[in-house]
Amino acid sequence: MPTTKRFISSALISFLLILPFAVMEIVNRRNYNEDFPFALFSFLWFNLFTVILILLPIMLNKWIKQDNTNSNL
Repeated sequence: MPTTKRFISSALISFLLILPFAVMEIVNRRNYNEDFPFALFSFLWFNLFTVILILLPIMLNKWIKQDNTNSNL
């Protein structure tokens, strides 16, 4: 079961990866009279959040196993 720390780190990483695209969208669309596409960016953030939430423990386990094999040498 995911811990709170994994949720927070996954949310922060996904937010930081989506943020430049949101800033570019704000800068490039300021002359148009259209609303900001919140649904698009929330969908992008949620998908990236779930991928990172799944992959983070897998990558951490690989790094730990690799570190243990290097320390045994």
